[in-house]
Amino acid sequence: MANQLFKFNCRGCNQTSGIDGSIQDWNNDLDYYKNRTEYEISINIEQTMKNNENDCEFCGANNWDITDVRIDDYKLFNIDTINKKYAKKDSFIFAFEIMFKNGNGNLKKHNNTSPDLVTGFGKPLFEHRCKDEIIKIISSIPDSKCIHHHESSYLYFFFTGNKSEIKLEKFRHIGLKKEAMLSIIEQNLYYAHESMWEIGYD
Repeated sequence: MANQLFKFNCRGCNQTSGIDGSIQDWNNDLDYYKNRTEYEISINIEQTMKNNENDCEFCGANNWDITDVRIDDYKLFNIDTINKKYAKKDSFIFAFEIMFKNGNGNLKKHNNTSPDLVTGFGKPLFEHRCKDEIIKIISSIPDSKCIHHHESSYLYFFFTGNKSEIKLEKFRHIGLKKEAMLSIIEQNLYYAHESMWEIGYD
């Protein structure tokens, strides 16, 4: 048995009760979850909340942004653990985060690879694979789950991998239509480097 604990925000009205969610899993234990990503489990939690008709207390929607998933005290997305695991040759980390307030955005990108990477093409090639994968995932999201909120919106994804594998560890979106997310990615995802700058989007 395992206890899923998580935070959840309504994509319909962009509000949260501030109370952590909890779901009992009677079929799996902690070892099962140690081989899963927060992205995978957040999708399962979202579907469970839909099946259980856990509607938003503010607007009645059932459209949840799930984050900070823990199994008992074990965090599925632990940045320190990930950094240690992928701090080796031919391993890659790529994170993309953008937050908007009233149409003004702050974008962060980070691509981390080992300093003794065999080929200098590793970083941009890995970013290209991340871009292809996240575009495929976003394109599959129903339009009804992508609600525009001008005052506040957010897009975040975090990939890990190597030369043969790519894995989406975490993915969040709230306040952006599908077309907006795809446009942001097309405009800002190219060769990877650490960067941060001000951009605007409405």
